[in-house]
Amino acid sequence: MVKWIGLVLWLWIAFAHGAAAQDQDGAVAQTSMTFSDCIDKLSAVDSGWCEMRVPGSKPGISAVWPDVNRRIRQVAGPSAVLTAWNSAAYDPVDRYLYFMGGGHADYGGNEVYRFELDSGTWRRLTDPSPLDYYTASRGGHSFWIPDTDRVPGAFHTYDGLLFLPATRTLLALSLGPANGARVDPGEPLDRTRLKADGGGPRQYEFNPSLVDLRNGLPPLQWRLLGTRDWGYPRSAVLPDNTLVLGSKTRLYRAQLVAGKLEVLSQFSSQADSGDGTLVYDAARELLWSMHAKVLLAFARTGRLVKKLPPPNRAKSIAISTDGRLVTWDGGALVSVLDPDDPAPHWSVTDWGAQGPTAAHSGRVYEKWQHVGDNLFVGVSTDQHGVWLFKLAPR
Repeated sequence: MVKWIGLVLWLWIAFAHGAAAQDQDGAVAQTSMTFSDCIDKLSAVDSGWCEMRVPGSKPGISAVWPDVNRRIRQVAGPSAVLTAWNSAAYDPVDRYLYFMGGGHADYGGNEVYRFELDSGTWRRLTDPSPLDYYTASRGGHSFWIPDTDRVPGAFHTYDGLLFLPATRTLLALSLGPANGARVDPGEPLDRTRLKADGGGPRQYEFNPSLVDLRNGLPPLQWRLLGTRDWGYPRSAVLPDNTLVLGSKTRLYRAQLVAGKLEVLSQFSSQADSGDGTLVYDAARELLWSMHAKVLLAFARTGRLVKKLPPPNRAKSIAISTDGRLVTWDGGALVSVLDPDDPAPHWSVTDWGAQGPTAAHSGRVYEKWQHVGDNLFVGVSTDQHGVWLFKLAPR
């Protein structure tokens, strides 16, 4: 009897959080080309592209979009999960890419998606949380949000979505929920639904497993970790599983302890502002931080050791098997740099129609990952599938 009560309680929690989407129609889609198919195709060339595409008119993430109401859709709808200022998180063991996003007035859905690289499977893990709470007035208006004490609102993730190897959970550094669903003037409101501070920056943890308990979290559940005021977030994991997290002006060393995000010390004051990408280079034991005007390298102590020119238009960075830095603009341009060269410079290749044919402002961030053997996986828009790129050897 106790077991049945526990099962019923877990199912109720999952339903209340919009979690069990994997069994619903339209939540799973398969590509016609798998990862191994693309490897076979690319074996005949030194360098090139292969697209893992869902058959039909919805080639990628759009094949598993949810149906949403106007309040959640806002201006752009779920296309903003990829095309707004949003990143991804990569699990290198299972070889899964995780996506979520929206933010500002683009989109209000906080659902989580996964692309399973080896099988070529798109999966919508959760449904959008209902926007049935509201914040206090900001900038002359109030707007609808989910229950931000339990789940994040849709937000521009920048480089603030991270897979944590030690717990196999996701960390989300939210700047605050989407603000495009305004409360109508004069609308009678239930003040028990008011969250006066619910629109500010918050940090969350998510268990992306369909079946396993991870770090004390049931499958497909969120947990609020903290309320630090971090804008344009960046994130990376060090080999000792401590985290480097922060904003456009500061980086901090942190760790996840007992369901809380604990800041240990300041890591660095960054020399540039704005959004970008932070990645750890295991071979050189450096953290590379991409900015609009400079590419910075930090030692694990936080000491700034190198400044290099950034590539044009790209806010992504990944490190090849042989140690080159490789960026992608979301379209036809791939840029490569050897940071150990005495006079390092970016070599740019325009692939034209031989690769992805459309970019979206270079907002790739961590949606570009090295997956081994000088192979890179990238996605930039719902108009395409997921791309596999093979980098030519030196």
